Amino acid sequence: MSNEHEGHRERLKGRYLSEGLERFEPHNVLELLLFYSVPRRDTNVLAHRLLEHFGSLVGVLSAAPEQLAQVEGVTLHSAVHLHLIADVARRYFSEAIAPPPNDAEREDLMRYYGKKLVAACSGLTEEALFLLCLDNNLREISTDRVNTGNPNAVQLPNRRIAELAMRHHAPNIILAHNHPRGLAIPSREDIAATLALRDALGAISIDLVDHFVIAGSDYVSMAQSGYFSAAARRAFGLRSAQDGAPEE
Repeated sequence: MSNEHEGHRERLKGRYLSEGLERFEPHNVLELLLFYSVPRRDTNVLAHRLLEHFGSLVGVLSAAPEQLAQVEGVTLHSAVHLHLIADVARRYFSEAIAPPPNDAEREDLMRYYGKKLVAACSGLTEEALFLLCLDNNLREISTDRVNTGNPNAVQLPNRRIAELAMRHHAPNIILAHNHPRGLAIPSREDIAATLALRDALGAISIDLVDHFVIAGSDYVSMAQSGYFSAAARRAFGLRSAQDGAPEE
């Protein structure tokens, strides 16, 4: 690497240390990130190439590693490094939310889980399904990202959800999935699949407490919206618990 490039790197690092990222152009941010996976080349051209290909800094950091690696000059090492940034940010903001106290009411716990799962979905460009396993006191045991769909749909893998809940010895669970390009409103398919899954889990003594539908910073609780009610079940051709087993 030439002395000119080395000097540029040191100047950009010094600028970041003295003033932060607020006044950095998108290509400067990418340059700085690429310094740590591209040690001996000029990263300015590569940063501009990535922005041209993906349209924005968000587009670059949201892209899958295999998409990033298709851009000329981007190695798999750099692709993983760039993709990792958004994943680490999501995890940071999710875990930075302080849990409620031990004597918190159920409503406070549900709000906390809603905020935590909104943070986990932040910036995702395709639908993803999260499973939150809870103990008898509705306290978190684990959070798993179960699967990822396309930008418009996500499936509920019933067997996988049941296996994870049993592996964690969770008597209660919460599901959450995001609508990257839509509203935080469950579709008819979302509701029908959730009710069917709730019946199946109930048969093995696992309670599906809620299913959050997330869009941006907003989310809707299916349980609080009445989608778990007897009226909703009748609308989807399912019997209420007091009527016996659900219809096939």
